[in-house]
Amino acid sequence: MTDSKIRHLQELYAIDESITDHAKLLTMPRYKAVIAAKDYKEACVQIQKCGYATDPKYAIKFISLIEALKLNHWDRGVTVQVVKPVTKPTVRTYQVKRGETLSAIAKANGTTVAALVKLNGIRDANLISVGLVVRLDWLFGWDK
Repeated sequence: MTDSKIRHLQELYAIDESITDHAKLLTMPRYKAVIAAKDYKEACVQIQKCGYATDPKYAIKFISLIEALKLNHWDRGVTVQVVKPVTKPTVRTYQVKRGETLSAIAKANGTTVAALVKLNGIRDANLISVGLVVRLDWLFGWDK
């Protein structure tokens, strides 16, 4: 796989983009019934009816999973409000230059090699290529 394809995949699955895309998905008109659902069971049925899932047993499976993991406990007395994202969050990045090491980049940016490896899905910290765009921090200051 080429560096450009790896960078594309890293960007595609970045947490900030995932959160933004999820918020956009839930605010689409076709999912109004899901948002208006009075409980998790109704929401699961509505998700299936809205066309999100193609498995005819999706709602039943999803409800069973929620109950098996006791996630329905978190629904008691909670009001959920979905809001549209205002702006796309920004994340600091750095483009690797010839002769640089991940260790030097981490030190210069107040982080660790381990954090950069985890954040960027780098397989070998000793093998980075010139031009690689390295994400320097986690969205909203998350470090794990």
